[in-house]
Amino acid sequence: MAEKGVVVSVDRSKATVQLEPTPSCSRCGLCQRDTAGRMLIEVEAAAGLEAGQRVLVDGLGTTWRASILLFLVPLVDLIIGLILGRFVAIGGLSHEASSAIFGLAFFAASLAGAIFIDRRLARAASNRRPHIVMVLDNFPRG
Repeated sequence: MAEKGVVVSVDRSKATVQLEPTPSCSRCGLCQRDTAGRMLIEVEAAAGLEAGQRVLVDGLGTTWRASILLFLVPLVDLIIGLILGRFVAIGGLSHEASSAIFGLAFFAASLAGAIFIDRRLARAASNRRPHIVMVLDNFPRG
């Protein structure tokens, strides 16, 4: 989802953009707040970009997918491993020990897989990072 904002500063290839708060901002966590409470995000600077220009920033919704991939999926696999290990005894171990081994193994495998997939997707799709889609006005405010 694209969000409107104003360029606060430009430093070589990076720009800091102040975004207009929306209802979904409280759940995102991608932006940082400065001491004045403004919501700021760092993006790649487009050529000719100047402080004060209004821009459209996209690529903000990807944090939810990454969070689910890196946190929720391994947690679910941990629970599945714990339950599965409860019914499968390994070499004379107790059900509790077997459950712990299966749970940790499922969690580790899932976490390793999630990290591998996330790195692969990050290389394949540069548009996952927040970036400026359009400059809404060509003249900086000042």
